[in-house]
Amino acid sequence: MTEIYYVYWIKLPESTDPFKEGYVGITKNLNKRFSVHRRSAKKGSNYIVHKAIRKYGWKNLQAFAIAVSSLDSCKEQEILLRPKENIGWNICAGGIR
Repeated sequence: MTEIYYVYWIKLPESTDPFKEGYVGITKNLNKRFSVHRRSAKKGSNYIVHKAIRKYGWKNLQAFAIAVSSLDSCKEQEILLRPKENIGWNICAGGIR
């Protein structure tokens, strides 16, 4: 049985383009990952996504899955959305782990 993973997008409500805006990541557990992002932001992490969470407030952002699949498929999707570093709030190219 293949394990299920999620490609997720954290964005401003007015953002419409996951190829350019917000933060894209991969996780096995959405709620846990979102909690880690919020906690890291609260602790003062300097990652762009955490600075955005502090600037706009978690409740003013939208965070949700945009793909559900195997890890390999999710990595392929993330690479399509983040083919190089410094897109949106991501600092690394997608699929790097």
